[in-house]
Amino acid sequence: GVAEELVLKIMKGEYHFEPSVLNAFTAINRYFPGDVGIFFPLILNVVECNPGSALYIPAGILHAYLEGDLYEAMHLSDNVVRAGMTPKFIDIKSISKTVNFVPQVPFVVEPKEEKFVKSYIPPHPVFCIEYINVPANE
Repeated sequence: GVAEELVLKIMKGEYHFEPSVLNAFTAINRYFPGDVGIFFPLILNVVECNPGSALYIPAGILHAYLEGDLYEAMHLSDNVVRAGMTPKFIDIKSISKTVNFVPQVPFVVEPKEEKFVKSYIPPHPVFCIEYINVPANE
C-alpha cells in the first residue's frame, strides 16, 4: 500500500530528513515493522538525551522513547493511551480526545548542582527529582 511505498522511499533516501529523524525511523522499522509508529519521527520532535539529562513533557503530549534507561514520572492517572509500537490496545478515539496536537518545543531541564546533589526542577514542581551521590570517603 501507500504506507509501505513511503517507507521504501524513505529507506532509499528519496527524502531528506535530519540524521536523528532518519535514525529513529530506521530503528522503529527494524523493531516494529509494519507499525503505524514508523511515521512518528516525521511528525514529532526527535530529542537525543545524554546520560544525566532530563526532558519535561507536559500532559497530553504524544511521546515515545526508543532506547536507553530512563525515569518517567507522571500524575496519578488511569489513562495511559498507546498510539503505536506496542502489542497492546491502540485507542484511536482516546488519542484524538486527549492528545494536544499543538506543536511543542522540547523542554530540556538542566540540573542545578550543589555539593553532592543534582536537582532537576521542571515547570511542574511535583516532578522535581534530586540525584544524590555521596562519595564513599565523605
